Amino acid sequence: MARRAKIRIGVVVVLVLGFVAFRLWTSVSISRMESRIRDQGYPVTLQELDAFYPTPDPSENRAPLLQYAFASIVEPGLQLEKKLPIAGKVNLPRRSERIPEEQVRAMRSYCLQNLDAITAVFESFEYKECRFPIDLALGADTWLDHIGPMHSLARMLAIRGILTTLNGDTQLAANQITGVFKLADSIEKEPAYVSQMARTYMHDHGLNALEQAINRASFSGSQLARIQEQLIEAEESRGFLKGLFGMRCVLTDADYMLNTGISNGFLHELDPGLLWLDLVYSPSGWLDLNRKRTHETMEQIIAASELPVEEQLDASQTIIGRFESDTVLNSGSGITMTEVAQSLAEVVRIRARLRVAIVALAVARYEADKGVYPDRTDALVPDYLENLPIDPCGGGPMRYRQLDGGYVVYSVGRNGVDDGGEELEHFPDWERGDLTFTVERTNYIHHGDTESTEN
Repeated sequence: MARRAKIRIGVVVVLVLGFVAFRLWTSVSISRMESRIRDQGYPVTLQELDAFYPTPDPSENRAPLLQYAFASIVEPGLQLEKKLPIAGKVNLPRRSERIPEEQVRAMRSYCLQNLDAITAVFESFEYKECRFPIDLALGADTWLDHIGPMHSLARMLAIRGILTTLNGDTQLAANQITGVFKLADSIEKEPAYVSQMARTYMHDHGLNALEQAINRASFSGSQLARIQEQLIEAEESRGFLKGLFGMRCVLTDADYMLNTGISNGFLHELDPGLLWLDLVYSPSGWLDLNRKRTHETMEQIIAASELPVEEQLDASQTIIGRFESDTVLNSGSGITMTEVAQSLAEVVRIRARLRVAIVALAVARYEADKGVYPDRTDALVPDYLENLPIDPCGGGPMRYRQLDGGYVVYSVGRNGVDDGGEELEHFPDWERGDLTFTVERTNYIHHGDTESTEN
């Protein structure tokens, strides 16, 4: 009996020592990780995250004017919505086709209704800094109520850019299109994942409007250069990295993990009525272990986002393959680690679109100066491009091909296959085809050296 008692005591001692070692190991590991993050100048806690987002002097902050613009937005009524493209229910025709008159009237009506909002947006650009009154210390509960109105304003400027192009006022059109990207820059420093994804979609609005506009009017070389400069600035931004910093702080927050890990994580198949498990998760060390694993995974995603853009697709797929079946890492109330890694591909997509448009604008500037299109993109350096942008999807320079009456610049897309810049029948799908920017000159092009001082 004494021998058995000694064995039991020995087992208990070993278990206790093992548990203590486990808790010590996870605690020290987390402490070292977080110290390394702080040494790099990045936030770890939600309070540090809020402080990481600089608060500008009130006299330099564009946010109040943008909030006034939000309050001035007039959403389209049901009847207008049925005829309105971009912000309504109908699609614009192809860039080589005339826009139906009823759509033009709807666009004009929508812009007139929202003239106060549009004016406030451009007045806000006089201020270089921006921070909306948000409290990032709230983590997953942070209320980003400016994101929806920002989308509405971006669509509004895109619509007005196309509309003013149809009116032949290319100077005003260039202002509106660059305005979409300047508006997106308002949240470039916001360390929130949702905000940075919103910037991606706002860039889409601007690029779609640009392709429509450049096919419907002849812009001057200086106007094209100004738009190109704005696109280069957008492409070189690393705002998405700030969004990842914010997501790391949220996902490794102890309260967030307690609220989501129990109900949706490694215990998700157990009876949620067993409330006593809530008392086991943190004391047992599972909370610290999951924080450690989340830190490690976010480090991988952040490291992938800092690679050359042409390497990021493969890196994100490698990361996804490691943990897409991991129940713990893919737990959460609104977003999973797999989704965060997959968003790297979305950033590659928009950077590819921006680079394609940058080269297309360089070709347009060349043609505006010389009256002919270049035979090769090499001819664009150094007068129209400092260097030839690399295709993020396939490596090497962006592809370029002359067409009858125009040209196409394209990326090979996510599948890496060069389809010659041929477009899919429906909305561009970079999973299956090329990402293109096509210029097709028609017989109703406006020649717009029109100068305008309006917004």
